[in-house]
Parts: sequence; C-alpha cells; structure tokens
Amino acid sequence: MNGSGECDLVCDEDQCQVNNGDCPVFSDCIDVCAGHECQCFDGFELDPYSNQCVLICDELQCATDPCGAHASCTELCDLYECSCDAGYESTEDTGACCEIVNQCETGDGETSPEDICGENSLCVNDCDGFHCECEDGFDMVDGQCVDPCNYDMCDVIQNVCPNDHNCVPSCDSFSCVPVECPPDFCSSVPNSQVVVITETVYASTCACECVDGYEMQGGVCEEICDEDQCADNSICGTNSDCTDLCNGYECSCQTGYHPVQGSCVIDESHTSTYGDPHFHILGQSSSQPDLCFDYSGTEGEDLIILSDSKIKVLGALFTPHKNKKQMLFESIEIRSENGHSLRMTAESWKTYLSARPDRVLTLDNGRIGDFEIVDYRTTRKGISLIAKLDFGFEFEILTNRAYGNVNFRILNSTGLSTSGSGLLGQLLNPGAYTVVQEEGAHDAIFYYQNYEVEVKLRNHAWNKQCWVIPYSEAMKIFSK
Repeated sequence: MNGSGECDLVCDEDQCQVNNGDCPVFSDCIDVCAGHECQCFDGFELDPYSNQCVLICDELQCATDPCGAHASCTELCDLYECSCDAGYESTEDTGACCEIVNQCETGDGETSPEDICGENSLCVNDCDGFHCECEDGFDMVDGQCVDPCNYDMCDVIQNVCPNDHNCVPSCDSFSCVPVECPPDFCSSVPNSQVVVITETVYASTCACECVDGYEMQGGVCEEICDEDQCADNSICGTNSDCTDLCNGYECSCQTGYHPVQGSCVIDESHTSTYGDPHFHILGQSSSQPDLCFDYSGTEGEDLIILSDSKIKVLGALFTPHKNKKQMLFESIEIRSENGHSLRMTAESWKTYLSARPDRVLTLDNGRIGDFEIVDYRTTRKGISLIAKLDFGFEFEILTNRAYGNVNFRILNSTGLSTSGSGLLGQLLNPGAYTVVQEEGAHDAIFYYQNYEVEVKLRNHAWNKQCWVIPYSEAMKIFSK
C-alpha cells in the first residue's frame, strides 16, 4: 500500500533473464509485469501446431512455369530454383536450358557435320538444335542455298503478281505484266462477268465468274437458294416432313397422318408413330443407299451417336413436352482424341478438357483446343455452329430455342475409321448394311446383321429421299 492508501501492483522478476524465457528459436522474450511474452522475429510467424517460429514463405512460384523448356522447377520457401534436364545446361547469357551437344560440330545423328547444311551454307548452333544460313551471295530455296540467277523468281515467290497480271522472271528479279480480256469474253454465260485468275504461279488468264446471287454449276451460273430451312427438323411440327425449296420450304404429313388445322394427326387406320431423334445416314453405294429412322431412348440418357478412335459424339436425351412422348437432344457433346470436349445446348456452348470440365478452353486464332471454328452465326431459330478437327472431320450443331433442343449433322466424314460404333457410327462403316429392291417393287428389304426389315422409300426429316425403317423395328434393332 502506498502513501495514498492505494495498493500498488507488485510485478514478478524478469523471466526473460533465464534461457530467453524458454521462447522458441527465432523469437524475442518480452518481459511484462506478470509473466512474459514471446514475439517471433520479422519474417517469421508462430506455428500453432509446433509452437515454433517458422519462416514465412512466399506463394508457390513454380505454378507459372518460370524455368522454361527442358528445366525442372523446385519450390523454395523464398522464391524457387531451376535445374536443367539431363542432356541440357544453363547458358550464361539467358539462363535458358540448352542442349549440351553442339550439332554443328557433332552432326545430328544421321548426317555428318560437314554435310549437315549442304553446299554454300553455314551451320548455326541453336539452343534446341541448329539452323542453316546461306553464305553471302546465295539465297535459300527449298532448303538449298543456290545462286539467285539460277532459279525462277516467279516459282520461288508464288502469287507475287495481282490476279490481272502475269509474272515475268529475270535474274534475281521479276516483273508483272497486265492481262487484258475481251469485253465479250463471257457473253455465252448469262449472269456472269469476266475476271482474271491465276492459273500457275506466274501465269494468269481470263475467266467467267458468276455475279452476286448466282454460283457456277457445270459451266452455268445457277441462282443461289437460301439456306436449308429444313435443317431444323421441328420447323414443320410433329409427324410431318419438310421439303426445302430454293426460297422457302414446304411441309407435308408423313405416311399414316393427315393435315388438320395446320397439324398432322394420325389416320384412324394407322397406329404407327414416329418420334425423335431423326437419323439420316448418307449412302455409300447403290447397295448401301440413304437410310432413315427415328429413335427414342430414355430421358436423361447419354446416347452414343458416334464412337471412333479419333472422336466420340454423345447426345443427352430429354422430353421437351411432358404431355407428349417426343424425345429430343438436350445437348450434343463432341470429344476429340486429345481429350478436348465441345458441348452445346440450346442456350449456350463451351469447350473444356473431358477429364476436367472445370478447365475451360478459350478461343485462340479461330481455334478452341482441337476444334477449328469454321462458322458461327445466329439463325431465326437459334445458333448454327460449324467446326472441324485436324483429321478432316467436319460437323454442324443447330440449336432451337423454342423447343430447347439441338441437332447434329456430319458435313465431312473424312478420317473416320471403317469400324466405328454408336447408333450413327455403326451404319457409316462400308458394308454395314444393304438394301435390296426387287425390280418393279415399291418396297425393299433392309439387311443388317441378323435382321431383315421391310423399308419404304420416301422423304424424311432432313428433306432427302431415303429408305425408312419403321419406328418399332428401329427401336427393336438399335436398342440392343
């Protein structure tokens, strides 16, 4: 108690004097009136599990691949460390990992150092190999260093002149000479105009080109019709066929149905029904002609449309109208052999890694992953997307916002194997099926594996004449 009659706080002895107050390494002991406190050094923090002061590490640096090609990145608490792969060493100027072997001195394993670049050329060592440069007075032509006066400049620099000029070569140079066409050159081809085209790398000539709205077919300029409005198979409604016209389209009821107030209703004497999706197989020969059928799977099912070593096409089925049994595709997914997926619904589309749907692929110079985007446009019904893969396979996906469905068409089947599978793919194989029609008969017999089915020739959903498999028979055959 002090002189004022108040009690003073009595502090204990300085506990930091002995063994730094038992504070952990990399910390200071701070004495307080009662007890003591431990405070980690700057750059350290207290680990609540070990009760030790540990170094505060920066964020992971290797995630951005800072070491470049032919190198491995090792995370350190502070920054990172790069080490070159076997057979590579770090250069002093850039730090990049380059091949230890100088192929200009050792050869490339197939060619000796003396012959690695050929005559009149010099070998220049690169980080990942080498490249050849011509000696002074020589030009590189098709991988060879040649005298510039010993080759045709018009052959080397192709299409150097405008389309209305001819290229005339000279030593180490060329000149362009204009081409003149007679004004009546295209008088025998109506709806055309004269143009100058390049026939070879340095020779142009006069030709006839159709005016806007027309295209050349067999030497005649024919009027260009509007787009196939029947490509959307729901444009004419249920139980009807769409016939495309040059400008517009025409709807007609399928066999067994008749029109009533703009709709096709079933005949009383006919009990067959047709649903979606509609399949149209383009024929490959007179014995394997165009084939059509309708198929209804299970709602929510991912139907395998096409499966090949290079591509897989899946269609997710759904019922857009709960009071009808019509089955449509809610989405179409295309998977490439490299694991890139393109999935499209009536509302949107995206591309991603098949194994990691969260890894979205982005558009880069007209490509998204393995897919080259050929055409993308908005139609009256929805969206038309045309894309192709490097091996030549090209397809189109059409959306229909009104029904919430999508449709799929193969535009170019180049590159597919001859042993494809899937509902559509199995029928694209050469010799997969045959259709035999007796002379004078209107019907024919469809032979597929162990099945023999009577088929009829008529227009189907895609506005092409084809042999149609009855719905009940198609379900029996392709549900196996």
